[in-house]
Amino acid sequence: MSWAFAWDSPDGDAERASASATTWGARAILLFLLVPASWLLAYGLGLFTTLGWAEGSETHDRFGVYREDRSVTGLNTMYLLAGQRAWWDYDMRVEGRGGLRLTIARSIPRPGQVRFEDVDATAAGRFEFVAPESGFYRFSLEHVPNPGRFGRQRAGSTVYRLSWGAD
Repeated sequence: MSWAFAWDSPDGDAERASASATTWGARAILLFLLVPASWLLAYGLGLFTTLGWAEGSETHDRFGVYREDRSVTGLNTMYLLAGQRAWWDYDMRVEGRGGLRLTIARSIPRPGQVRFEDVDATAAGRFEFVAPESGFYRFSLEHVPNPGRFGRQRAGSTVYRLSWGAD
């Protein structure tokens, strides 16, 4: 009985397997680059103005914040022209103390805080910002527990649906 392995084969099975893996790797990289490029093209053509969406829920108490569910899709950094309007649309339910901080900040190459809004009550609305100068801007969100007495947090929860973009 004789055992044969791919690396022992005179037909070059090992080279074919290596070439196949390289082909799949190239396809994955192409897909990884093609999806954001397609998104930017559709955005640039004006097919839609929304850059991303997020929804999730969090609970908190005096010991910390516990993210229960979160789903984020889209681009969080975008080049804006001076005078272009950027926005966050939000629909949020806050029980107890808590909420979210929605931020639009200057990004690379000159990072810096530009504008934020804390939404700490059940509400639906839009937070808008006009870019003072052209450059890259980053959209971000974070849970903002409002501390009680001596820094202790009362129990509460936040459930949210968000979208962001620029016109």
